[in-house]
Amino acid sequence: GWGTLEKDTSASGGAIVVGGKTYAKGVGLHADSTAVVDLDGAYSRLAGIAGIDGASTAGDAVFEIYGDDQLIFSRELAGSATAAFDLSVSGVDELRLVTGANGANSNDHTDWADLRLLGALRDLTPSGSDITSTFAGLTGALRAGEPYRAHIDVANRGDAERSIAAGVA
Repeated sequence: GWGTLEKDTSASGGAIVVGGKTYAKGVGLHADSTAVVDLDGAYSRLAGIAGIDGASTAGDAVFEIYGDDQLIFSRELAGSATAAFDLSVSGVDELRLVTGANGANSNDHTDWADLRLLGALRDLTPSGSDITSTFAGLTGALRAGEPYRAHIDVANRGDAERSIAAGVA
């Protein structure tokens, strides 16, 4: 690749812009490049948006994500095209974000925008209960005035008929 990997900036050092939208978070690379993240099996999902950086009008690249050497996402993108993803990374120890030139690598400033890792599922079920509760939340710190995404699943494992509802605000 060209340039250096910088958190929250494009390969050229500017803001991350994908599909005409500016993102505060992400990773900017230049094809051919690889970013490796050690997850140690501690996360359940990876979400974000892949695309050619807005500073480049003629880029064309292949975006791939590998979880422990298994391909879990692959898209060929050019110009302002984007690809959103929301992938399971449960049990994955090593995550690789790979961008490859789709032909020549000129103008292939590639962005992994709005990257989010969701924490591993946690069992919240009280001992001896017929009700199962699991929780997954973003691992980043809570910030005043910013939404915090979380997901709770509740299910009845027993024979008794019960009505269950759960929500997070």
